[in-house]
Amino acid sequence: KACSHWAVLSELASLGAHPVRKRDVQSVKYLTASGVSAGIDMAFKLVEQLVNKRHSKELRFGIEYFPNQLNLLSTYTLPSGVMRKLERKVSKVIDHARTRFV
Repeated sequence: KACSHWAVLSELASLGAHPVRKRDVQSVKYLTASGVSAGIDMAFKLVEQLVNKRHSKELRFGIEYFPNQLNLLSTYTLPSGVMRKLERKVSKVIDHARTRFV
């Protein structure tokens, strides 16, 4: 099973997948999403699976991504200690990317 943007969903069958009209689908070792914002949600789901839920949540705050506006918080309302921690984590990711990809 797999999903994709509705405009190309039918193409999945030609690739050997069973197209499913859902926001995201996890099938054995593959995780697929149905669009741009669903892809962002999928990325956070991967971080949660590969690291942990708390790290995924911190990253959401770090990029100010709040698909559920009912509980809107921004990094501006986070305690300064949490902000410093997020800044250190972002710096580590950037440094790692520079050494690996530049």
